[in-house]
Amino acid sequence: MLAERFLRTVWRNRLYWRTLGAATVALLLMVGVSVRHTWTQALKDYIGDLEIAAQTVVESLTYNPVPAETIDKVLQTLSMGSIYYAQWVQEGKVIAERRNPALTEIPPAPEGTIPEQTEVRRFSLPRGEPMVEIRVPFGTKSGTRPGYLRVGASLTPAVWHALVESASLLGLALGALLATALLAAVVLLLRSLRAESRSLPSEAERPPTAKPEVWEVGALRIDRAQRRVFRDDGTLVELSPKEYALLVLLASDPGRVFSDAEIRAHVWPNGHGVTRKDVTHYIYLLRRKLEKQGVSAGIIENVRGHGYRLSI
Repeated sequence: MLAERFLRTVWRNRLYWRTLGAATVALLLMVGVSVRHTWTQALKDYIGDLEIAAQTVVESLTYNPVPAETIDKVLQTLSMGSIYYAQWVQEGKVIAERRNPALTEIPPAPEGTIPEQTEVRRFSLPRGEPMVEIRVPFGTKSGTRPGYLRVGASLTPAVWHALVESASLLGLALGALLATALLAAVVLLLRSLRAESRSLPSEAERPPTAKPEVWEVGALRIDRAQRRVFRDDGTLVELSPKEYALLVLLASDPGRVFSDAEIRAHVWPNGHGVTRKDVTHYIYLLRRKLEKQGVSAGIIENVRGHGYRLSI
């Protein structure tokens, strides 16, 4: 019963799916903008940290001039982890050079003189790994011999960080979308149940002294006071509330053709998204239950293009 109600109220509700589709498109657009911002910010922060580290090394080595051996030790400590190589260049000569064992050779230095300010260049290694190179100048405004520190680092950690953040955003978006879809489905089901309960009069609304109203329709006996249907031999015919309402409508005027619109208005007075397929489905269910009780399914006739009638 609940599955049938879900199919009728939610699964076949075009408005539900259109609204859910619009919400999905809007959410994906928002996630796309957020992911792009996350990637840009992750790379920017990572490169910024590398610039600070390189500038710190330059300031510490140029504040008090140190021998080449000390510079070499500093570069050895620096060229670890994601930093693949480091060069200390003064007056066009490489004073000290260190590289990570993961890198077979240091990429050639860009042509040109000592940069006037810190330069950042992004490129890729032959194996496709993204890299960033930072050149920090020194000695241009002091007594130190002019030169620059050249540092090359892999961008892979920044890429992985951006991937994790993007996956987290996508997971949150999908979770929010699923929660919205479930909430909307529950609301539609509750509205359907409330509408059905309003359409069925309660026992308190019936007059206490009202006499049972029984309809004899062919081999069926409809007791409207008890809202039950019996065969002529007294066997109870089990029907759902919607099937009972459909049978009562057809039995109210045997032989008359009731249109789909009339059936929907009577059986689903407050229904939303009810279509002709719902009427056809319940006609099928009612025929099948009557046939199981020995009542011919032909008692409910389909007048093509017009509707249905009860034939006795």
